[in-house]
Amino acid sequence: MFTNGLQSISRMTAKEYRILMKVMVFVVDNLYKENENNVENFVENKKLSEFDIINGYTTETYESLHKDFVKISYRMSNKKNVEDQIMKTLKRQDIINVINKKQKKKKPTKLLNFSSKLFETKLTEANIYFCEKMNDPNINNNMIKGFNQFLECFNDFLDNILEVKNIKECDIIIYGTATLENESIIRARNKFHDKPWFSNVAISMDSNESSDYQSDEGLCYGKILLMAKIEIEEKPLLNLALVQWYDFKFEKNSYLYNCPLLKLVELYNLIPIETIDNIVHIIPRFDEDNEYFVNKYIS
Repeated sequence: MFTNGLQSISRMTAKEYRILMKVMVFVVDNLYKENENNVENFVENKKLSEFDIINGYTTETYESLHKDFVKISYRMSNKKNVEDQIMKTLKRQDIINVINKKQKKKKPTKLLNFSSKLFETKLTEANIYFCEKMNDPNINNNMIKGFNQFLECFNDFLDNILEVKNIKECDIIIYGTATLENESIIRARNKFHDKPWFSNVAISMDSNESSDYQSDEGLCYGKILLMAKIEIEEKPLLNLALVQWYDFKFEKNSYLYNCPLLKLVELYNLIPIETIDNIVHIIPRFDEDNEYFVNKYIS
C-alpha cells in the first residue's frame, strides 16, 4: 500500500496516515483474543470499533477532516460552550445525512467505456480458445476461473435474464478495465503495475430479489473475474461482468467491527455492469481461512 515504503512513522505524510487508517482496525484484529493474564481494562476484539482515535492518530493529521468536523462547526457556533455546540451540530448533520441516504433513490450506474482489450473470440470458438488461454503461464488463477465458468454462466444469463435461446453466433470481446459513470475504475487484469488486479465490487440487488438473499442493506459483494462486451446480431449490446460471489461467513453475527464478515464461495454469475454500485475495499482476515472484511471505514 506504501509505494515508497514505510520509512518512519514519526515522519509520515497525511496521505500515508490515511492509507494506514484504511486497515488499522484490521491490523489489530485478533491480536488479543482472551484476557489470560487478568489485565485491567482489557479490550475485547469485537469492541475495538467502539473507540475513537488510536494514540498518535488525531484529527489534526487529516486537514480535511479537521476542517469538516471542527473548523466549520466552530464557525457556526456563538463561541460559547463550543464543544457542546459542535457535537450538537455534527449530530444534526449526521441525522440529516442518514435521512437523505434512505430517501435518495439511486440511479443505476452506467458504463462509460471499456479499455485495455485483452481477448476476442466467437461464441462457437470460445471453448477451444479459453482452453488454450488457461494453459498460458501468464494467466492469473482468477482469470482461469473466469474462463472455466464463462460459457455456462453465459447460457444461464441468456435463459434466465434475456429469455433467449439457441444463439448460434456472437462476438465476445474481453477487456481488462472499465470506467463507470461515477468515475470508479474496475479491473480484471493479469498485470497492472506488475501485479494482478481483480476488483471487489458492491452490487445492487433488485428490489424483488433483495428479500430472497441476505444482503448488506441491499448490496451484495463479488470479485470480478472477467469483463466482456457481447455483440449478438439484432440484439442490444451486452456489457457484462463475471463475478465470483462473497457470502456472509455466519448466519448470525454477520458483522464484526461494524463491517460485514464474508467468505468467498464457489458461485459464479454474469451480471450487467450497470448493477455494480461501486468498488469496495475487502481485506482478508489474516489468521483465519476464507474470512474477509468489507472495510466500511473508507469510501
